[in-house]
Amino acid sequence: MRQTYSRSEESEDPGYHLRPNITWKNHIDYLRQKGFKYLNAIKALSSPKKGTRSDQLLNIINATIRSIFDYGSQLFSFSSNSNRQKLEPIYNAALRLALGLPRNTPLDLLRAESMNGSINTRHNFLCQKFITKQIALKD
Repeated sequence: MRQTYSRSEESEDPGYHLRPNITWKNHIDYLRQKGFKYLNAIKALSSPKKGTRSDQLLNIINATIRSIFDYGSQLFSFSSNSNRQKLEPIYNAALRLALGLPRNTPLDLLRAESMNGSINTRHNFLCQKFITKQIALKD
């Protein structure tokens, strides 16, 4: 017996905002909101009164902001470049706070100091890794 499912206009799976005509704008906006919440926490931790070291802050950023942005990146890595670029300023601001660098610091220097690449480069790497793993599991 064949079972049919009706398609809803928008479904929310855990952490994803899926629609029939996927542009990933809703999901990326959702990720930005979550990223801003963690960025405010990073701002509080990076104040001189707290005395948190930069390596500890980088670990916190990788455990919170980067992990949020990485979750499901295999799916939305095919979205438009303008949508994916919306996540970069949040991540860059967090790295600047962790390292205590001013806003006008060049991105190349920021990424070299933090030993972290851009979010888009990481998402492309994770997507390639996922596809390679799926091909290897097929055999």
